[in-house]
Amino acid sequence: MARRRRPSSPTAWLVGLVGTIAIALIGYYGRIAVIENMAERQIARAQHAQQQIMEQQLARQQQFAQADAATQQLKREQMAKAAEDMRLSAERERRRSAAWDKFYQEPRGCNNWQSDQHMVECLSLKSHAKAEFERKWSAGDFGHPQG
Repeated sequence: MARRRRPSSPTAWLVGLVGTIAIALIGYYGRIAVIENMAERQIARAQHAQQQIMEQQLARQQQFAQADAATQQLKREQMAKAAEDMRLSAERERRRSAAWDKFYQEPRGCNNWQSDQHMVECLSLKSHAKAEFERKWSAGDFGHPQG
């Protein structure tokens, strides 16, 4: 038969109870410390991930800004080139017009047509003169051809 334990003294019983409570509290606070440590690591990882996302977004925004600036610069350059081309074209046309005015001397009497036949003759002379002018202008006989 099993031997029966003798009841402990109240002091031993109190020491046992305090010891049990102390061990339970140490375990409880240990678990809390582990959970807090895990939570802090999770928070740190989340903050790190958020920081990386923000850096990536900033890098993308900078890339977009650079691309937009490059596009705007290209547009400005194209507009400047188009304006310069228009200016050069207008200058060529002005030189060509001045050369035509200097080249073509309207025949006497063609400034006031007397008949339809006279009008046809004057326009024909002007047309031939224009063709001759175009040939000479293309050949560069006036200093600066149109091309």
